[in-house]
Amino acid sequence: MNTAVLFKRGTTRVVATVAILVGLLMVAPAANAGKTKHVARTGTLDHFRVAIPAAQKYTDTGFVVTVTALDSANRTVTNFAGAINAVDVTGSLYAIQPFVWANGVATATLAVAQPSRNNTIVVSGNSATGTSNVFTVVGLVDHFKVSLDSPNVSVGAPVALTAVAYDPLNQVVSNLTGPLAVPSVIATDLSNSIMPVTPFNWVSGTGSATVAFMQPFKNNTVTVAAAGAAGTSSPFIVYGFVDHFRVTVSDSPVAQNTPLTLTAVALDVLNQQVLNLNGQVGPNVNVTDRSGHLMPGTPFAWAKAVGTATLQIAVPFKDDRLTVAGSGAVGVSPSFDVIGQAVGLKFSAITTPLTAGVAAPVTVTAVDSLGQTAMFSPASTITVSSGEVFTSTVAERSGVARVSILVPAPAHAIQFTARAAAPLGSGNLTGTSATVDVIGPLAKLKVTLAAATVRVSGLRGGTLGVTVTAQDALGQTVQSFAGPVAITDTTGTVSTAVPFVWTAGVGKGALQFGTPYKGDVITVSDGGGAVKPARSTAFDVIGVVDRFAVTLSSPTTLNTTVTVTVRAYDALGQSVQDYVGPITLSDTPNGIVVVTPVSFAGGVGTGQVKFTIKAAGNRVTATDNSGLAVPPTGRSVAFDVR
Repeated sequence: MNTAVLFKRGTTRVVATVAILVGLLMVAPAANAGKTKHVARTGTLDHFRVAIPAAQKYTDTGFVVTVTALDSANRTVTNFAGAINAVDVTGSLYAIQPFVWANGVATATLAVAQPSRNNTIVVSGNSATGTSNVFTVVGLVDHFKVSLDSPNVSVGAPVALTAVAYDPLNQVVSNLTGPLAVPSVIATDLSNSIMPVTPFNWVSGTGSATVAFMQPFKNNTVTVAAAGAAGTSSPFIVYGFVDHFRVTVSDSPVAQNTPLTLTAVALDVLNQQVLNLNGQVGPNVNVTDRSGHLMPGTPFAWAKAVGTATLQIAVPFKDDRLTVAGSGAVGVSPSFDVIGQAVGLKFSAITTPLTAGVAAPVTVTAVDSLGQTAMFSPASTITVSSGEVFTSTVAERSGVARVSILVPAPAHAIQFTARAAAPLGSGNLTGTSATVDVIGPLAKLKVTLAAATVRVSGLRGGTLGVTVTAQDALGQTVQSFAGPVAITDTTGTVSTAVPFVWTAGVGKGALQFGTPYKGDVITVSDGGGAVKPARSTAFDVIGVVDRFAVTLSSPTTLNTTVTVTVRAYDALGQSVQDYVGPITLSDTPNGIVVVTPVSFAGGVGTGQVKFTIKAAGNRVTATDNSGLAVPPTGRSVAFDVR
């Protein structure tokens, strides 16, 4: 009995029946061993014929080899029984039973220790050789090729598992047959939920079993292992039971009272589409929505894990959602709007102001009771009017029209009205725009001053802010106008201190003036004479301080405190309101004593003094002490100090 264990254990090979002779195979010579030629009636030894009965062998498993001594005519040399050597391609051939000659034919039981493809045995002896037929030696089980009969598996459903045993040269170990051919075989998976249904049964090196997986898993694999050999399957998916639904609707938005298709896909806990409902979801799937006005259509029809149904929603509704529930699973659709019948027309925001004589695009939309764009087909029938307005309409899409509006003349705070025949013959649809202004061409300029007075140029406060506004005939700002303008004044001394900057028809700058003047006026023209020049309101140009006016409270008594008031004026007698002094006070007999110095505010200074000398016809003199080249002065009227 020549059998061998079929699985490797580490690096040790275990052989049940140990070979008697290993290496070169020697056969003991017969009685005439000393001769170099053996002659028989059939002729002289020329070569050997080496025969192996089967093409496939197994390592460390004995097989019979027959060697026949032949002459050149291929006749058996019956009296040859000499010594012969036998080797194979791997060098691992060894004898279990040595060669024994009988009538020119030798037989032996040999084995090969290493797996091989296209192996042969070469026999030599007494200058003759012979090569066997080609044969294959299959080794011990090195690994498995593992597969399932489907890449998609349902939880708990039986699935066929196949493991093919291979040697190190990827040759099938085909002598494994029977339920116990591979002892202690174990199958595991990544989810750790594999369960055996039927055990492995081996036929010609291929093991078949039935297993089931008890948990859903993405990219699962099965590993089969036994006695140091292992193999892993390609990834596959284990689909679970229904956990929830993915819900979608066929259209968004949806028309009121119009059938829509609802689709519900049954998904497991890993969001994988369930392979087989297996009766989990039946006809009692419930559908609800947020509007509360859902109308049933056709019931759910299920194909595998996908159910479809039709329904309608009876009222317009914003942000509606459909909820599908059944057998403990729930799914909610994305939000969608339910559009009702058109009940009115709505203008889009109009870019204001409009320009007279220039067409402007406006969008008019048919809307339902919730203000949603209604699915109103004859959008091209919308007309728009407002007095003498020229319009044209173009259908853009269902329920929306783009309208070109042209107003030939300037207008203020006008509105547009849209009209269209309502669907289903329910009257007319109307809509009114917000009020808009229509701006005409430049008709006049308006001049606005930042102040009623200005100092002469070179002094503090010596610039005057000026705003020029371009206007049409109705006084509306002509935003397209951006100058330039020409500016003059009554004195002829005006010049630009800050250049004018124009924004949307309004120019702002600053002017300065070279001489004081009371009641000066600015004149602004557009430079081309297209419109009548505009005049500003009158304003005063205040010069430098030229003189003071001095007054005292009365009566004036010796050594009694009285209030003195000093007013600053320019050469034209205009109050210099930004004058702050300082000044000095004196009187005729030099008996004045300043109790409280004069303090100025708005061009007027007040202080307290007393007089220490009695005098008739006394006068108080105020003199500027700010460092002016020619200090201005002023005297009070004469008074007596008693």
